[in-house]
Amino acid sequence: MGGMLGGIQPGGSGGAGAFKSLGSLGGNLQGTGSTLTGMGTPQLAQAGGYFSSLAGGNRATMTQALSPEISQINSVYGGTARTLSRFLRGPTKDVQMAEGERQRGGQIGSLFASARPQANAALAQLGGQEVGQGIAAQGTAGSLFGTQANLGQQADIANAQLQSQAGQGFGGLLFNLLKTFAKPGAAAAGG
Repeated sequence: MGGMLGGIQPGGSGGAGAFKSLGSLGGNLQGTGSTLTGMGTPQLAQAGGYFSSLAGGNRATMTQALSPEISQINSVYGGTARTLSRFLRGPTKDVQMAEGERQRGGQIGSLFASARPQANAALAQLGGQEVGQGIAAQGTAGSLFGTQANLGQQADIANAQLQSQAGQGFGGLLFNLLKTFAKPGAAAAGG
């Protein structure tokens, strides 16, 4: 009789596999979310620290960060200056050399103004995406845990209903047994 009154249980038969799977899946998603958030947060912090020092105007830090691009620009304009020196003379050469220097300075200046903020935005976007994916995975895990709790509650309600029905059935059976097998004299003595 105890087995019959056991009814539906989250760990029992029926929906137990789904119940356990939701818990396992929720735990995995929560772990994945924590991992992604953990990976993205330091990237955002590193990008923020690095680029705040660049944005602070520290010329040495900015020059060091841009040195590969500056070297490339200097190399191109150095070759142009050598070519101009070989083929031009007098004021024409001076004007062309000055124009080349102005262009070189403008390109280097534009590096300071635009190249690194674009890299900062890309790194911040990468970190933000990882943090966002982590938060989404944790939210999904929470939803699965909520579904699991709801299933557990429904199983408890169904179990209580089965126990109530079993109790009513047992009480009715006991009443009928007593009514059927009661001594006729006991009924007369009481009345």
